[in-house]
Amino acid sequence: MNRSAVFALRIFLALLFAFGSEIIVWIDPLARPLQAWILLAIGYWALAAIMLDWLARYRVMTFFGLLAAAGVYGMLNALLLNPQMALIDIPRTLITRVMGAHPLMGLLALAVFAGIMLGIRGRVRRVI
Repeated sequence: MNRSAVFALRIFLALLFAFGSEIIVWIDPLARPLQAWILLAIGYWALAAIMLDWLARYRVMTFFGLLAAAGVYGMLNALLLNPQMALIDIPRTLITRVMGAHPLMGLLALAVFAGIMLGIRGRVRRVI
């Protein structure tokens, strides 16, 4: 794969991660200044790069592998990119948001990403 394709895949996965964690979980995206969005974009891109490298290195594309990757994503996202939401009320938000909402959005993003990648490669049969 050439560098531009790898960069595009990282950007695409970063957009999926950002949409799931910022829009669907709704961490008040309108209250953030532009500088915070730039830092978040860099953070989501780095997180997507780490996740893609980890998925490729260990050849993770099974359901249980994606579950493990979603758990790692949820912990990293909640504790590095969104600590203001994860550390509000430690016992409650640690279970419901850090180990619940963010990994669920990560699993959704990884499942969409894996489905699109498998569809592009032609390994998925058409249902209709």
